[in-house]
Order: sequence, then C-alpha cells, then structure tokens
Amino acid sequence: MKTFIITFCVLSVITLAWISVPHWPRSTVQDYVLLYLNDKKLQTLISEADKTPYNIIRWMPDQGNQAGVRSDTGIDWDEMPAFSEELEAAFGQFNTNIFMLFKQNGFWSFPGFTKTELLSAGKDSVTRQRQIDYFYRYGGGLIYQECNDQVIASTPTGRCDRLLFGDWVLEKNWFIMGEFSD
Repeated sequence: MKTFIITFCVLSVITLAWISVPHWPRSTVQDYVLLYLNDKKLQTLISEADKTPYNIIRWMPDQGNQAGVRSDTGIDWDEMPAFSEELEAAFGQFNTNIFMLFKQNGFWSFPGFTKTELLSAGKDSVTRQRQIDYFYRYGGGLIYQECNDQVIASTPTGRCDRLLFGDWVLEKNWFIMGEFSD
C-alpha cells in the first residue's frame, strides 16, 4: 500500500508539472523542462527540416509560413514554401502560433527567451542593461567558450554555450544595450 501511495504521488507531480509547464514564468527552468519533455518531437522536427533546401523556417500557420536561404547578402525568402506533410505534422505537434528554426554552423537552433539585466548605474546617472538571448541548438557540441557568469560579465558582447543533455546545447548571446540617462 505504501508503494502504491508513493507511486501515485510521484505520478501526480509529474502530471501536474507536464500540464502546468507552459504557464510557468518565462525562465531557463521552463525552457529546459519543455526541451526535455519535447525532445523526441523536436528531433523529428529538425530531421524533417533538414530535408528541406532552407536554412531558416518561420512556422506561422495563421499568418502564412516563411522559409528562406541565408546568404552573405541577406535572406532569400520563399513566401510560399512547399513543406512536406511530415514537416507540417512535426510543426503541428507543438500547437503554436509561431515557431522559428534556423541553421547556423550546420546545426538547427531555435530561440528560447531573452533576459535583461540591469547593470549598476554610474555616478553620472547613466544606466546600462545587458540583454542575454537564449538559443537551443541540436548538435555541434561546444562551439564557443563554455558559459559562466564571469565570461558574460567580462565582455560587453559575446557568445558562449553549454551542454545540456543528449545532443542539446544552450547558446547565450549577449550585448550591452544603450545607455540611458535618468
């Protein structure tokens, strides 16, 4: 009986977490959990995206999907991309109004969330902010230096990455946003 109660409680917590994750405050924890829970679906999506000639795909079923090929001069957009049924089904599993995939350094990535940190104001009443953009990449291992707080704090702009689980990598891009006077 004790085993049954413990098993029931654990399964209840997992079920509640599964259902409530999309409603958590936007954070790395939410992204990690969603990434972990959707690992197989995302791998299927990336596998299908790899079969296309595109290296950037914007899934916007309500507004019209876009796909394109990035070059040195910009992006050559195909306003009416012909996606396979398999790719459409893979995107459809996420039940979202917008999802973007892009290929960089030979690996597919998608944006996570953006975090803004207030940096200390100086004597001249100038306030600066650091914006950190989170991206999740499938494959490639560590391409940049490994992320830690000292790396981000030491330069005004940069990129770093960190291995998560399996072939998933978290990439952070940051820059100091404009200076604002009080």
